[in-house]
Amino acid sequence: MNNFKDITYDENYSTICGFTEDDITDNFRDHTQAMLTDLKKSGYYGAQSMTDDVIADLKDWYGGYAWDGTSMVFNPFSVMSCLHRKRFGYYWYRSGHPLLSSKLWHGNETYFKLFSKTFSFQDIVTVSDLADIKDGTALFQGGYLTVKSIDLSTGVPIYKLRCPNNEVSQAIIQEFVARKG
Repeated sequence: MNNFKDITYDENYSTICGFTEDDITDNFRDHTQAMLTDLKKSGYYGAQSMTDDVIADLKDWYGGYAWDGTSMVFNPFSVMSCLHRKRFGYYWYRSGHPLLSSKLWHGNETYFKLFSKTFSFQDIVTVSDLADIKDGTALFQGGYLTVKSIDLSTGVPIYKLRCPNNEVSQAIIQEFVARKG
């Protein structure tokens, strides 16, 4: 059992760890309709809003994860929590203490900037020593960053990373402001 195949970047499995937009549209229509009805009552959505508006907001809040830079998936924990509660929120982010991100950028605005732009990273997978883990690797493997695109022009993959969605970026901003406050 020492020759496991890493399927992380295998395009055949690029949507295995989340919901696709088709999954949500095809399987959660009743739930998105119920959420729309509930949020119309609260004034979040206007009278002309449709379930497609809920799906678009779910995409902004919980979509955007990719391992191949192309096939985007939604965070299933956050989608299920949101549809259950019929409210947008920081479900995945708050499901565990974001200690990793806190320690990485506590008092350091450089790390805050990682969440507001795209950047390149050559090796986001290799971890030979946890005490010397690269920040980009830790943030990627922790789910705080995702693959925007992969440049293969040099023969060695160069990954463009970015923050995946509103849940992560807004929670990071709130935490950053609270710590600076």
